[in-house]
Amino acid sequence: MTLIITLLEAALLFAAGYLFTHRALPRLYVKAGERLGFDMKLAPHWEKRIARFKTIKRGYYSFLIVTTLFVMSLFLEFMVNNKPLFIRYNSTVAFPAAAEWLDGLLFFKAPRAMDRKADYGQIGDDQVDYRLFAAARKDPSVFDEQLKSLAGELDDIRVQLGRKPGPGATPEERQDYRDLQDIVPAIEADMKILADAKAVFAAGKASVLMPVYPYSPREHLLDMPGRPPHRPGATHLLGTDDSGADVFSQLVYGFRISITFAIVVVSLSYLIGITIGACLGYFGGRVDILGQRFVEIWSSLPFLYTIMNIVFAIIAIGLIAKGFMIAGFDKPLIAMYHKMMKKK
Repeated sequence: MTLIITLLEAALLFAAGYLFTHRALPRLYVKAGERLGFDMKLAPHWEKRIARFKTIKRGYYSFLIVTTLFVMSLFLEFMVNNKPLFIRYNSTVAFPAAAEWLDGLLFFKAPRAMDRKADYGQIGDDQVDYRLFAAARKDPSVFDEQLKSLAGELDDIRVQLGRKPGPGATPEERQDYRDLQDIVPAIEADMKILADAKAVFAAGKASVLMPVYPYSPREHLLDMPGRPPHRPGATHLLGTDDSGADVFSQLVYGFRISITFAIVVVSLSYLIGITIGACLGYFGGRVDILGQRFVEIWSSLPFLYTIMNIVFAIIAIGLIAKGFMIAGFDKPLIAMYHKMMKKK
């Protein structure tokens, strides 16, 4: 049943992505161009080319699918992520998935006012377990087992504290006793956090909305039964790898990286080619002749051979630099650099 619901949600998301990519975005593009005063009507020859392309069914439908998936992949943080779209705890509201998406968009991580486990009624200083938060939202009794475990640990420590080290105790034994005394307040604080969290969840003051597929590619699911890798199933569509990471989430995020890289490379290639061609056409004469000969020579070189030469050149430069460092030739240069810095 879980698998069917997930597939239905994925189908709805794909339909929404298709409408956004091939209906909303083109209309926005045309409207924006018209507002800026451009003539946005297609030229007749472009209309003929598009109509001819639509007759090639496999190519046209493949284009629709790939472009829709790529545009959807730009918003993966809202669909495939272990961080919730919306979370409320007591009177505080946060949007972790949107915050992560903005971090990737702005290329830096903005400071967070609410990003610690204690802020969400959990103990520890590492990353918040949002799936545990969602489970506690459905059943607040999940805290009972943690409270019982901490209470048992606290009782054991108090029993040990009842046996104070005598006059003949070693310094190590005295230090162990002091360490146990320091642990008691920490455990009591954790128990208070869990008790308060249970009360908040029981009162209905906590809510969370998880993405359709609540797993991230960099998350290692080591708490699953058995040893990784795990087989595909309703929870993990393609299973997990040998490190416990979800395969499907890695696949979709990898798709975004590969397609984005391809688009960037092609765009840069066109930009460089247009710039060089414009320079050759503008200056003409010898510049044009020499440039054309260089382009002919470059295009005749095998691609693999060119890449191998570039890689070997980088390796050779690294080895030469390392040889200079081993031989000590870099020391005079470093000394010269320090002298220049002192003069400044």
